[in-house]
Amino acid sequence: MSKIMNAFIPALAVSLIVVAGCSAKEKDTNSESSGKPASQAAKQEKTNKADNLTVFYFHTTYRCWTCNQFEKLTKVILRETFAEKLADSSITFRAINIEEEPNRHFVDEYKLVTKSLVLSLRKDGRELEWKNLDKIWQLVRDTQRFNEYVKSAIEEYAQKTS
Repeated sequence: MSKIMNAFIPALAVSLIVVAGCSAKEKDTNSESSGKPASQAAKQEKTNKADNLTVFYFHTTYRCWTCNQFEKLTKVILRETFAEKLADSSITFRAINIEEEPNRHFVDEYKLVTKSLVLSLRKDGRELEWKNLDKIWQLVRDTQRFNEYVKSAIEEYAQKTS
């Protein structure tokens, strides 16, 4: 019986610590639960908006037709749909070779396993959130669907910029 208790008590203690830690991280920031007036919550939301959306295209040194197509189609979408945001730098595009030494950190940061298109929202140089557009491989041979998918994702993230 004492062997069971010796194993049970530490397991219970660890479980309580984990549950308490998870609960402490879950904070609701909307105006009703924070006690802030709605106008103050709206003002805070505006200041929390990103100041830049970076569209990253991560590739390797060797680039096949498909890999080149990702970059080509994405640049066309950006030029044709987001020209104003490109001009004022609220959206930027960066093609990055992840095989080059200074860029290898992106593989771990974005959990890259292949060539990828990643949207990154930034404020004051700090990343707020990111999204890997993982369906580009399935859609690349259907230009219309590829364009709709990428454009929609960029529009969604662009709305989160100031």
